[in-house]
Parts: sequence; C-alpha cells; structure tokens
Amino acid sequence: MYQTITDSTGIARDELGFPGVTVQLLSGDGMAGGMYILTTMAPGSAIPAHKHTNANEFVYVVSGDFVEAGKSYRQGTIFFGAAGTPHGPHSTATGCVVLTHYSGPLDFQPVS
Repeated sequence: MYQTITDSTGIARDELGFPGVTVQLLSGDGMAGGMYILTTMAPGSAIPAHKHTNANEFVYVVSGDFVEAGKSYRQGTIFFGAAGTPHGPHSTATGCVVLTHYSGPLDFQPVS
C-alpha cells in the first residue's frame, strides 16, 4: 500500500515568474529526497536558458510540445541533466505540461 496518495487537482498553481508558466509542488522540499514539480506552460510561453547548481534534473513531457534549445519534443520524451548543466531555453507553441524531479535544493541560475 502506498504511504501517501495526493489529488494534485487540489494543489495550488504558483506563477513561476515567466508569463504563462505555472508550477505545482507535488511533493518534497528540495532537501534529502528532492522534489517533484508539475510545470504548465501556456502556448507561446518561455523559460530562459539556465542551470541548477545543486540538483540533478529529470524531466518527463506529460503533454503538448516542449521546445528545448529550439527543438520540439512531444509527450513521452525524457530529459536528464546533471547539476550544473546549462539547458534551455524552454518554450512551447501549443502549450505543454512537464513533470520534473530535482534531486536536491533547487536554484535557478540564468545562463547566456
């Protein structure tokens, strides 16, 4: 039996700081067990290139088109980046939802 069952429809969506991008913290606090975040990007929205210095990142495209560094990916695509690896920019033409796991404390360091 699972120890925790959560209905994510009851979890608040928070603005990420980029127009059209919201996140839901599904579980975790970014420390020992990391954290799981559901990111929703509205059509035409974008997240600039960046890196996370303290956390490995695993991303699963749940739905829509997720554009990574100019190339479009569809539902079922998986990405992995080790801590400190620059990635992005991310964007979407039609909108998308991605599930992300961060292995540790989350920071956002813009890169050019």
